[in-house]
Amino acid sequence: MGLTYIFGINPIYAADKVDLVYSEWSTNIASINVIRVVLETMGYDVNLFPVDPETLWRAVAEGNVDGMVSGWVPHRLLTELRTQVNDLGPNLENVRVGLVVPKYVTIDSIAELNSHADKFGGRIIGIETDTDLMKKTNRTILEKDYKYNLDKFTLMAGNEKIMINILEAAINNNQWVVITGWTPHLKFSQLKYLHDPENLYAGSLEQVNTIVRKGLQEDLPEVYKILDNFYWTIADMEQVMLWNQEPNADPYQSAKRWVQENQDKVRKWTEKVPVIQSATYNMDTGELHIPVIDVFSEGQRISTISSDMQLRSGSLDMVTPLFELERDQIIPLSTLPIGYGSVLKRIFERAKLTCGVRKNLSLRGFAYLDEKDHYEGFDVALCRAVAVAVLNDPEAIEFVPLVSKQRGEALRSVQVDMLSRNTAWTTSREAQWGDFTWIMFYDGQGFMVKENSGIAHFEQLNGESVCVTRGTTTELNLKNAFTQRGLAVMPIVMENTQVAYEAYKNGKCTAFTSNKSQLGTCIK
Repeated sequence: MGLTYIFGINPIYAADKVDLVYSEWSTNIASINVIRVVLETMGYDVNLFPVDPETLWRAVAEGNVDGMVSGWVPHRLLTELRTQVNDLGPNLENVRVGLVVPKYVTIDSIAELNSHADKFGGRIIGIETDTDLMKKTNRTILEKDYKYNLDKFTLMAGNEKIMINILEAAINNNQWVVITGWTPHLKFSQLKYLHDPENLYAGSLEQVNTIVRKGLQEDLPEVYKILDNFYWTIADMEQVMLWNQEPNADPYQSAKRWVQENQDKVRKWTEKVPVIQSATYNMDTGELHIPVIDVFSEGQRISTISSDMQLRSGSLDMVTPLFELERDQIIPLSTLPIGYGSVLKRIFERAKLTCGVRKNLSLRGFAYLDEKDHYEGFDVALCRAVAVAVLNDPEAIEFVPLVSKQRGEALRSVQVDMLSRNTAWTTSREAQWGDFTWIMFYDGQGFMVKENSGIAHFEQLNGESVCVTRGTTTELNLKNAFTQRGLAVMPIVMENTQVAYEAYKNGKCTAFTSNKSQLGTCIK
C-alpha cells in the first residue's frame, strides 16, 4: 500500500451558524448527528445542544434555536405551541411507544400487570418525568378508575441509560421487569409490547417530526429546505444506532459513515444544483483538475463532464462541447475550491505550521524525540521541509502527536495544517479528510509472532487471536484477509499501535498486525 502525507482543508468563507436541539435518547442522537454532518457538508457551522424533553419544544418555539429533528408526535406540546413553530412533518414514520417486557414474561397485556405486581417488584422503570410517555404512564398509576388502574405500581423516573442498565440486569437474571419503551430501539430483539386494549398509548404507530422556529425559511432558506426534505427509515436509523453500540463509538463518526454510504438519499435532501463531485485541487499550483465531474439535480445525475472537457448527457448518448471551456480555465463554483489559498493563509497568519505526527515518539525511524527532546525522523523531516518552503524557517512549526483514530478529525477540524505520519491512501479518506498529495513511502501489512510460537505461515493463524489498532485500514484488511481464505480470526482491537503491541508482548494475543515499517520499529 502507498503511505502518503496529506494536507488539511477548511472553508475559506464564513459559514452561517445553525443551532439545533435534541434529547439524549439513542434514536435522537443518531438523527441529530446525521443532520449535523449533512449541514456541515453544505458549509454550515452546526451547534448541537442536548436538553430535557420539555425544553426541546420550548427552545424552538421561543426562537432560541433553529430547530430539532426529534419531535415525537402526537405530543401535547405540539398542540400547545403549534402557532409558535413550523411543523415540517415526519422524518421518520411507524415508530411506537408503550409498556414493554422481556419476551420470556408470560403476560401479554397491560391489564394483567396489577395482578402480577409482586413479580415486577411493584415498579415500572421509566425515563425522564417530563416526557409524554411518562405522563401517560403516571396518570394510569395515580388516578383510580382511569384506564388500567395500576395502583400497585410505582413509576421510577430516570433516563434511557439507567432504564437500559436495569433492563439488562433483569434479563441476565431472567427476572420480570416492565419499562416504558419505544421503537426503533436495538433492545427490541429481546422485548415485546404489552397489548394496550384501552388505547392509552395511542395504540397505533406514531411518527417523529422535524420542528423549526418561525422565520427560519427567510433567514436560512437552504437549511430550511434540507430540514424539510430530511426523511429516512427505521432501518436507516437502526444502522447508525448499531454502529453507536460498538465499543468506544463516536456518534458523530457513525453519522459521517452513514452519510458517506448513503449519498443517493442525502442528495434528495440537499437538492443542490449542481452538486459537483470528483474534482481535485492542486495545492502547489492552485489549479482545478477535472478527471470526471458528475452533475446532479434533484438527486439525479443529469450530466458528466470528462477530462477532455466534453459534456455528456445523463444517458451518455450525446457529446457536446462544454461552453468552449479551456482546460486551464477555473470553473466558477458556488463554493470555491478548498485548500491552496486557505491553508497558506492560515499558516502565514500564525507564522507557524502545525504538523500531525505519530503519538508514540519512543520508537525511532519515522518520528521520535532524541536525548534532547528534539523531534527527529523521516516524518519530522518532511514537516520541517514544508516549514522552510512556506516560512523559510525549519523551526516555525508545532508538532501535534496523534494516534491513528485521531488523524482524520484533526485534519477535518483544522487542528493540524498537514499530516505527516503513516496513513494509507484510500478514496473514502480523501473524500472525508483532505487532499492526499504524493506517496512518500510504500509499505505493506505484516504479522508479528513470537519465535517459539511455531507459526511460520499465514494459514497457521487460523482461529488465533490477533492484536490490531482500531480505526485503521489494517483492521479492515485483517478481517478481509481471513474471510477471503475461509479462515477464522479473533481480532483484539486496541486504541493505538503502542497499546496493541504491548498487549501482544504480554501474551494477550498470538500475533500483532500492522504496517511492516511499524513492526520493524517495534523490534528492539
